[in-house]
Amino acid sequence: MTRWIEASGQDVRYAFRGLRKTSGFSLVAVLTLAIGIGATTAVFSVINGILLRPLPYPDQDRLVALSNVHANRPEKSAMVSGTDVSHWKVDNQVFENLDFVSHPDIVAMSSGGSGERVAVQHISAQLLPLLGIKSFLGSIPADDVSEKKGSLGVLISYEFWKRHFGGDPNVLGQKMFVDTWSGTIVAVLEPGFDLFGTGTPEVYEIDGMANATESGINDVRWLVAVGKLKRGVSIQQAQAAMDVKARQLAQVFPEMYKDVGVRVEPLQKRLFGNWARVYYTLFGVVGLVLLIACANVANLLLVRGDGRRKEIGIRVALLISA
Repeated sequence: MTRWIEASGQDVRYAFRGLRKTSGFSLVAVLTLAIGIGATTAVFSVINGILLRPLPYPDQDRLVALSNVHANRPEKSAMVSGTDVSHWKVDNQVFENLDFVSHPDIVAMSSGGSGERVAVQHISAQLLPLLGIKSFLGSIPADDVSEKKGSLGVLISYEFWKRHFGGDPNVLGQKMFVDTWSGTIVAVLEPGFDLFGTGTPEVYEIDGMANATESGINDVRWLVAVGKLKRGVSIQQAQAAMDVKARQLAQVFPEMYKDVGVRVEPLQKRLFGNWARVYYTLFGVVGLVLLIACANVANLLLVRGDGRRKEIGIRVALLISA
């Protein structure tokens, strides 16, 4: 055992002496492998974070997204309106609840005598409770409100609370003027909260639900609908139920829903599925770069070994003569 340790120590010392003698070769080999491994690791980390790792919410396998599907573009999952979600909630038998969320938008904000541009996201009242989200300060409203009654209030991120309000615990109840509307701050969210990995909005406005008896013909479709399947209900069953609902809506509100269907799909796929082909292609490219890097280092080692053929022959001859 002792001889093995001594021999290993000699090998390590010899390796370091060799690296010092050929520092240029060593640097090129290390940098080549570092670039290949670093690029591959970075891209895989992104793929793992948004495509492979489940969403960090309870019962994430029951979370789905609902999209409009137009007859002239059946492959595209289109955005929805608040009225669409209200219509789908009527006589719903397959979802525990249906809510909505917008993409983040950068708008002007003023509060406490100072203004700045902030990232804002619009959500329905029951979305965060549906996902099991808790607040750091204050309480998140959990009851739906009619759209005509306005907003239930404003939620702000922990980081925004620290930066703009200096961590003031009396921030609750203060008014904020954001873009063209105003709202009362009702809660501060947990540190680092990021709803769906789309960046960290600083302000969340809680919007009311639209009137399900109206067609919503003038509504802008700019939201993503989020639902949670009832236990025991599959996505296929939910899709079948929504196909029936789409036909019913086309009869009741033909001016709004003619040739418009509904697609039900896993929430994670709806949020990030469009990027899957891009990321996997990029992963293949950087994997090829790593393969080329390994081949280059192997070639360098072969060339270096060929250059040391005479030295190795002398060492073997001395070993035999000894």
